[in-house]
Amino acid sequence: MEVTTARSVIKYLGDISLFNLSNQDLAEFRDQQIKLVGPTTVVHRLSLLSTVLKIAHQEWNISFPKGIPNARKPKRPNGRDRRLEEGELDLLTGALNGSTAAPPLILGFRIISG
Repeated sequence: MEVTTARSVIKYLGDISLFNLSNQDLAEFRDQQIKLVGPTTVVHRLSLLSTVLKIAHQEWNISFPKGIPNARKPKRPNGRDRRLEEGELDLLTGALNGSTAAPPLILGFRIISG
């Protein structure tokens, strides 16, 4: 995940020096990313970038003349609340019968834990 995030950051922000990085740059990065991936992924990417910038400032003494750049994060979608309907569990476990891809125990755990 972090490698993919790093690639997207480098692609869109790689030509901007840390000294010149601004809130507007991060907002434009966010707007570009939201066209490519979902809002939750954009939130993760912005959070990772924010953490890196804070570490750069606090531990590596990199100064940001306008403060540490930040951008508003997109709203995350509501979580899923779908439940199995009658007969679906039997279909799933039947499909896994004899398969080594995902043992029924893992399927059961995922169903219980949501």
